[in-house]
Amino acid sequence: MRIRQIGSTVFDADTNIIVDATALEAVGSGVRVDELDGPQPFAAVIAFVRSTRQQALNALNRLVYEAHIEKKRALFNVAGGLVVWIENKNGNAVLRSYLTNISFSLISIEATATGVIARIRLTGTLTAPFINTQPVSNTFSSLKPYGLYVLPLSNINSYTLAFHNIDVTINNGNGVRNALFAFEVLKDIYQTRRIYRKNPSFASSNLVLESFNAEPGKTIIRARFTANGNGMITYNLDPSELYPDVYNLFFEVYLPFLPSYGVKYDISWDEQPTISGFVDSKQTFIKAGIFSYANLPNTITINITDAPANTYVSPLIFIPIDNTFVYNAIASNLARFSAYHPMTQNQRSLYAGGSERGVLLGPPGFIAGDALAVFTGMMKPTITQLTATVKIYSHRIEPASFM
Repeated sequence: MRIRQIGSTVFDADTNIIVDATALEAVGSGVRVDELDGPQPFAAVIAFVRSTRQQALNALNRLVYEAHIEKKRALFNVAGGLVVWIENKNGNAVLRSYLTNISFSLISIEATATGVIARIRLTGTLTAPFINTQPVSNTFSSLKPYGLYVLPLSNINSYTLAFHNIDVTINNGNGVRNALFAFEVLKDIYQTRRIYRKNPSFASSNLVLESFNAEPGKTIIRARFTANGNGMITYNLDPSELYPDVYNLFFEVYLPFLPSYGVKYDISWDEQPTISGFVDSKQTFIKAGIFSYANLPNTITINITDAPANTYVSPLIFIPIDNTFVYNAIASNLARFSAYHPMTQNQRSLYAGGSERGVLLGPPGFIAGDALAVFTGMMKPTITQLTATVKIYSHRIEPASFM
């Protein structure tokens, strides 16, 4: 690890990180693979070379002063910290993190032919791994409702991880109240996607099944109530349809308006007692529960009670519980939502809005490689012109630079 700067202290011939005589650079902070986006340990031995003892002590006092002041300052929505810059693989000081829980201990002060050398040991906790401050952006346009797309990310090669921030624009979104977007981490663009959509197999007599196109080659079917009343939708799931895994099961119920009475839903499947609740006119996506019968034949049934005419019920959405990042954006006439990790860019961490300020549920960015899959869940009555544009801003992580 080649440290270039801590706080305002730039390392040069007079202030340097002490390394072994045979080493090229300092021992790094290490990498916790299971918690790569979380706090990381940090330690270094620093030598200050000054003309006098007092100047050396002043340099130490300055570093302690900065550490204390920066600890008190909020960095957007995370704890403050002392900035640390290190070199990337090309020798440029563009990898940054912030140091907290800092401790200093004096090792020695000695007079030499070149001046007074004060050595200290610094330990602390980095709030996140070192992240490249120069983002790489990718834009994916004309993504259709209930589509499932593979997103190859350019300028991020297969052996580089990155912190990904998302910025999603909903085009022609008047009438959209809720969007559910799920990003699945892929090893490469050829890996099989586990996110799965299941169209209805049957609907009762007061519903009709309507189809629309998602991504090329995929037809999505939704059910619509033709009159006020109760209705049932059935989904027959073959054992070979789902990858054998554990899933969060979602479906969407879109009401044409908020009725004065509660619209109830019940969902059940083989060996699963009925799960019941009431439809929310704003948060149209419903998380039914955990589904873990992927390798068995199954019939999933949804019953809707007291639905107004022109209520829509979506396909089932199966989202794996691991290696996926789900964003649930809620706002009237939803127009945009975004998620930025505060360590990477000066943006609001989570934002959703349309004709009014909304709510976004989900993580502030996530770590992945150069391939993602995205599910684009959104609905309104006239769906043919509804699309989304997804922008991904990626900040590369180079673990070898700080191991």
